[in-house]
This record gives sequence, C-alpha cells and structure tokens, in this order.
Amino acid sequence: MAVSDGFVEYLRERLASVPGLRLRRMFGGIGVYAGERFFGIVADDTLYLRLAPRDLEAARAGAAVPFAYARGTRRVVMDAYHAVPADVLEDDDRLAGWAARAVEEAASGPVARRRSSIPGRKASKTQ
Repeated sequence: MAVSDGFVEYLRERLASVPGLRLRRMFGGIGVYAGERFFGIVADDTLYLRLAPRDLEAARAGAAVPFAYARGTRRVVMDAYHAVPADVLEDDDRLAGWAARAVEEAASGPVARRRSSIPGRKASKTQ
C-alpha cells in the first residue's frame, strides 16, 4: 500500500477545496479527512473515496474497483470506498463535487468514538 510523496502532494493540491483537509499516514497508506470526517483512502497511489450513490454508479460504470486489502490469509473489501476514475481525478470541478459528496456521505455514517480516561482513576459503579 505504498504511497509516493509526489502523489500525496498532487492530492493535497487537487483536494484543496475540501474544508479542513488532512492527509494522515496510516497502515502504509493515507487516510483522507475533512476535519474529523474520514472520507477517503490512498493506497498504491490510488485515491478511493466514500462514494455517494450517484457517484458510485458512475464509478462502477467506469470499472472502478472497491478498496481491498489483505488481512492474514483473507482479502477484506471495503465496498463503500471506490477508486476515483482518472478522468474525474484530472477534472477540478468533477473531483471537487465527488469529494464534497464523499464528505457528506461520511457525515451520514457513524463517527468513530474516542475513548478518554483519566490516569490513576478507577471507574466507579453507579448504584
């Protein structure tokens, strides 16, 4: 899942219209965020977005593949995330639209909960 520095910079420029854009290295790839919303994955110099239904139909028509990775001997497919076709990736307006809808789609799903704890303090039972 290697990602080249050049591709990361290319995406940073291409996705500059996304408010709060963050590209964060994780598990050999890159997580793509708008603020705290995880809406994309970068692996092997390919951008995968969490696609809205209308974009998913267009991606599948263009033979876009879902994001998949190996977990031990299994292949895990994350069908919500599909490769962005090259013609969309190279078109500023279309990519901005796909990215905006991917952020909306991510906002409609569950948000990862962060656990917090206070060091040295045990949880108390409520009676």
